[in-house]
Amino acid sequence: MEATSAKIDAAMKKDFEAMPPRMRVRMLDMLCERDPSMAGWWKELLVSKAPDCADEVAR
Repeated sequence: MEATSAKIDAAMKKDFEAMPPRMRVRMLDMLCERDPSMAGWWKELLVSKAPDCADEVAR
């Protein structure tokens, strides 16, 4: 189960990284607005750390 979760997480991160910078910012904003209690989790999963600002996602 853990291996499957890790593969899904890796696939989501790979898809996220393939997006153009502005789309990454919009996607992360949408995910964080949908459930603010999960914002830190999404940021850590998709950008490996919680960014201080949206500009860090676009780099």
